[in-house]
Amino acid sequence: MCSNKFLMHILIVVLALCLNISIGTAHDMGLEGDTIVKPDVTVAPDEESLDSEFGDDAETVRGLLDGYKLWPAGKILNVCFRNGSDDRRAMFAATSKGWFDGTTLSADFGSPPTFRTCDSAQLSDIRVSFSGTSSWSYVGTDSLKYAPSGASLNIGYAALGPLDSYDLTKFKRLILHEVGHAIGFEHEHQSAASGCDAEFDWEYLYRGMGWPKEKVDRNMKALVAGPRSNWITTPYDKTSIMHYALPEKFFKNGKQSPCYIPENNAISEIDKQLVMKTYPLPQENIPVASNDTVLQDRVDKTSAALSSLELPPEKLGKIGVRIADILIRGKHNLEKKLTLDFDASSPDGERALGDELEIKDCGERLKGLSCAMTSDGSQLSISIDPQ
Repeated sequence: MCSNKFLMHILIVVLALCLNISIGTAHDMGLEGDTIVKPDVTVAPDEESLDSEFGDDAETVRGLLDGYKLWPAGKILNVCFRNGSDDRRAMFAATSKGWFDGTTLSADFGSPPTFRTCDSAQLSDIRVSFSGTSSWSYVGTDSLKYAPSGASLNIGYAALGPLDSYDLTKFKRLILHEVGHAIGFEHEHQSAASGCDAEFDWEYLYRGMGWPKEKVDRNMKALVAGPRSNWITTPYDKTSIMHYALPEKFFKNGKQSPCYIPENNAISEIDKQLVMKTYPLPQENIPVASNDTVLQDRVDKTSAALSSLELPPEKLGKIGVRIADILIRGKHNLEKKLTLDFDASSPDGERALGDELEIKDCGERLKGLSCAMTSDGSQLSISIDPQ
């Protein structure tokens, strides 16, 4: 009898571990000292397949896709709360507004003091929860597609009990960090400009994290493209609210590493520059997140990055479908087709799609989307109707 109970206990533990592995789909981790505590950024389920589909190129592809998850300029984000006391909701609303100053992006939290409570009958752009112990967020417009009736952003810290019994500086830091993800930004230590890849002790990471290599890579490797490093170039910013304060054991040179930092508690000056360039005011006349001309420029940069990977046509087609799906989700205003040109021999991309080459469909059909590419994979065209 005792043996059966013991075996049952072991079975429960194993099942719990399996569930944790399969459900904890994180793009990063939360850290307390040297202990990994919980995931930070929640990865869209279909991006979990990037590692198996693209292998060593997965980080490049992920960064490229993330660059399209920005909200349209001028967007008023509809934010609701799934739970949480009035004082927690008020602090979240007041703290997060620091991201929106000087931009065309804004957030509607409903009326104080209770603010808006989530209603399953009405889709909200960002759905805030105060549950558990972890803090995480979907990146940008991913929140519209995944778990539409569930939380898209969670602040587990200070979930229960009187708010004044917690470290309010930490609470505000977590809010700013997760809202940064919710408006489309990734971690600063994963910026290609950071050089942190060369600073990390990868043997320690692979050995000490208890994760498969691909999961460590997904959580720690530099994203060689994205809003910070590709579409809008900014220097490496150690003071960014999006930079993790990682344990010294993570680095070859410990505390001497340039990527080793104390906790940042506020939006940095470069953070402010980035968000204002990403969601600029109308008078600047460069609506980065919505203008079709700027999106075409972004596609041109995607072409250059993908061309160097020399991917086969079927993989390029999958990337095209994903980009289109993201843009439809965000309801970006497009007036023309987006064409990716991977043929370096084609001067200025002047060759029309399909000249002397077979045209084939990208292989997946989505409402409001048509996608075609040449049989040799040299060009791909995406036509989107966001209506």
